[in-house]
Amino acid sequence: MRFLKFSILTILLSTFFIACEKEKVAAPEPTPDGLPIPVPETKPVQGKWMGNRYSHDKSVPYSFGFDVKADAKLEVLNASKQVIGAGTWSFDNDVFTAAYVITATGITYSVRSTFFDKPDNIEGTWGFDNNNSNGGSWGMSRFN
Repeated sequence: MRFLKFSILTILLSTFFIACEKEKVAAPEPTPDGLPIPVPETKPVQGKWMGNRYSHDKSVPYSFGFDVKADAKLEVLNASKQVIGAGTWSFDNDVFTAAYVITATGITYSVRSTFFDKPDNIEGTWGFDNNNSNGGSWGMSRFN
């Protein structure tokens, strides 16, 4: 009887471990020069953000957001999360910079932020045209 219990237990455990075996993912095919194909790097700024922009005196907040795309493009969002403008961004040495145009007004803005004390929050300075500091400050939090 003891042998029968041991045999059944062995079969059950073997079945469990075989069923839980992970699927192996094949490595990417090497390039013609023998090097592996590079995997695109995801930047920590990519995603959707919402927050406020303030003038230098911080008297009146203006709600806005970004949808930062992987292709160095971004969409500007209003408080209702509707697209109101578009632009481009870069991320180098932990510094996020972007320039964008609001569609309705044609006004160009620039922003700059040094990344990150907290990965789901960014803050920095903004300005008009190519000057990313003559307008005031801004901050955003990541959202889905």
